[in-house]
Amino acid sequence: MTRKLYWEDPHLTRCEARVIERVQDGGQVRIVLDATVFYPESGGQPADRGTINDMPVDTVIMEGGRIVHIVDGDVQEDTVVCAVDPRVRRDHMQQHTGQHILSQAFERVLGAETVSFHLGSEASTIDLDVAGLEREAVAGVEEVANAVVLADVPVGVREYDAGELGNVALRRVPEVDGPVRVVSIGDYDVCACGGTHVRAAGEVGAIHVSRWERRRDQMRVEFLCGCRALRDYRRQGAILQGLAARFSVGVADLPDAVARLVESDAEARRQVQGLRQRLLDLELERLRGEGEPVGGWRLVAAVLDGLD
Repeated sequence: MTRKLYWEDPHLTRCEARVIERVQDGGQVRIVLDATVFYPESGGQPADRGTINDMPVDTVIMEGGRIVHIVDGDVQEDTVVCAVDPRVRRDHMQQHTGQHILSQAFERVLGAETVSFHLGSEASTIDLDVAGLEREAVAGVEEVANAVVLADVPVGVREYDAGELGNVALRRVPEVDGPVRVVSIGDYDVCACGGTHVRAAGEVGAIHVSRWERRRDQMRVEFLCGCRALRDYRRQGAILQGLAARFSVGVADLPDAVARLVESDAEARRQVQGLRQRLLDLELERLRGEGEPVGGWRLVAAVLDGLD
């Protein structure tokens, strides 16, 4: 059994470990360790990235109850140094803890339950058991979620036996046997989860719902937390500033400037269509006079470039 150091201290990103199983697989080696700081892909959260003895770790998976590190290279040593990319670890902790906060906010504000969660490399998503969402309601959910962040509510972790779970007000009861790891954000949210999380909600940073779309009878919500939200804000700010400069207006005046451009474009299209029709009428009249008489008809063969 591998000791899960990422559970004991999610901020720990480096450790020494002993190899207890090693299998060469082409240009890669599959390693099982007695302890690891690498979180394996599971529960909607991707695996950590990093190195083992300076060899890149391709991925980390759960296989038959074992944590298997798949390393690009040949690791022959019996004692190794594991190093997780701290930026990736922090990002995953921000997104996953932010998901807990946001899911609870959707339940409190809209009664919408989270059905599934996926942490992507650019953005993360949660699927809600509702058929639609209104922009004002989503804004209200964001307000509740970010109030928890600003209050810097502490995040705690505890393991419960199956028999104890009846006394725990879980947001969602897991279908598992044996001990259950429960993550609590003060008394705001209590959820069974095996992922990595921050110590306090303030570490999550801003929580922003960037978009949503309907998926059959559910809604898929895309969200950004912490550094991802900051990068998105910078990107959108740069786009808005660039457009405002092109229109020679302030950012606040962009909607009116775009509306004028759309109306001007529509009017130009109407004028072009009218001119094309006039040109076609004149061209057909000219061709009619040049056609070759055939019986009581005139035969015309011509290519009209640029016309319908």
